[in-house]
Amino acid sequence: MREKRLAAIILCAVLMCLFPMEAAISKATNYLIYQQPSEGPFSATVGSTEARFTIPAPTRAQWKWHQPTTKDNAREYRMDVTVLNEGQEYTFGIYLWKRPGAQPHAGKFSDLLSAGQVSLFERSQSRLMTIIKDAGIKVKLEDDHLVIFIRGKKNVERLFSGHPTDVTIKIDLPDDPPTSTVVPVKY
Repeated sequence: MREKRLAAIILCAVLMCLFPMEAAISKATNYLIYQQPSEGPFSATVGSTEARFTIPAPTRAQWKWHQPTTKDNAREYRMDVTVLNEGQEYTFGIYLWKRPGAQPHAGKFSDLLSAGQVSLFERSQSRLMTIIKDAGIKVKLEDDHLVIFIRGKKNVERLFSGHPTDVTIKIDLPDDPPTSTVVPVKY
């Protein structure tokens, strides 16, 4: 018993050294929330004509979507960024919903990205999310990272004109606990 406790303490210490983040579970959203230090596996960089958000690509032996166990019109995957700019909340990234009649698929992470929807949403005063068309949002797989881009001066200004200090990156995958990570923005 004592050896198991010692092994657990050592494992926790090693994990804390490898991933120096503070974690807490948000009771409001059921997301596991990480507070990332200034340097970490996630990044948020904003320039005048392009913003770039880097997320470690989740790994699985095989990616599956439109599964029979998923209800019609339910979201299966979410990997996105939320920012509060000058009192307005925006969320953007990649999403995958199961449409009625969709057939099950499996493949690589890049296949999942191709099947997903890349969008920007603005939260309205009624707390509903409204999609914004032609917002310059793109996603790309680079090495072992998912990169979410915002391209175009007008699109970047809409989200970062007030120079918010941080963004929240959320990842919600089937069979994994949802996570939320606060990431400092570099201008």
